[in-house]
Amino acid sequence: MALSRELAAALAGGIAPLVAAALLEATGGRPWPVVLYMTVLLLVSALAVALLHGFGRRDQRREDGAPP
Repeated sequence: MALSRELAAALAGGIAPLVAAALLEATGGRPWPVVLYMTVLLLVSALAVALLHGFGRRDQRREDGAPP
């Protein structure tokens, strides 16, 4: 789990400044492409959190003896 988290941080967070700089360069310094790029990253993160909400709780209830 830690490996996947660290790889995602390196890939998404590590290249974000480079992508932002390239977008600023390509658009003549206009900030809206960077805002759009960051918004897309935010939406992907929010979707991942929404899909995983409660995923571990089901398994934990079964271990505690509670009904599924």
